[in-house]
Formats: sequence, C-alpha cells, structure tokens
Amino acid sequence: MIFNNHNNLEGLHAPFGASKSSWLRYDDQKVLDVYSNMRAAEIGTRLHEWAKQTIDLGIKQPRSKKTIYSYVNDCIGFKMNTEVVLFYSERFFRYYRCYFF
Repeated sequence: MIFNNHNNLEGLHAPFGASKSSWLRYDDQKVLDVYSNMRAAEIGTRLHEWAKQTIDLGIKQPRSKKTIYSYVNDCIGFKMNTEVVLFYSERFFRYYRCYFF
C-alpha cells in the first residue's frame, strides 16, 4: 500500500480529530471559536513552560512592560520555586507556579 507523505504534520495533534466527532455538527463560527480557544490554550501552556524554565535557570528578562517578564524577574528576585504543590488531599491539590521557599 502506498501512503501520502505528510512529514509537515509529524508531532502535531489534529485540532479536530476522530475522537471528538462533535465538531462535525459545528457551524463555521463555532469551528473558528473552538480553534481560537484551543490555540490560546496551547500558547498559554508554552508560555508557562518557558517561564518555568527561565525561572528555574535564573535567567532575568529585560525591563519591559510585558507582564510575563515582570513575573519571571519577580520570581527570580524573590528566590521563589516553581511548581510547588499545595496539598489538601489526593483529590484536591494544586500546583503553584511560583512560591516562596
């Protein structure tokens, strides 16, 4: 059997896949809204990971009006740790991005 080669999609996840077939009933605006929300969540996840790595490595950011730069610099300046668990029970706990230690 000969398959078409789609190397450009390697490592990606289809935003509208077979496991969630409800998108088949979406109108055009709903498709755009759902895709926009998924994209925003992906960007947020990537920024969170970047900030965590930057804080853990102690890499200060330039002075800027960007909130994320201030957040990173404050965490580094106050010697905060990233990803600290606030534990209440096995079903109720939360990770905090920065925490005084």
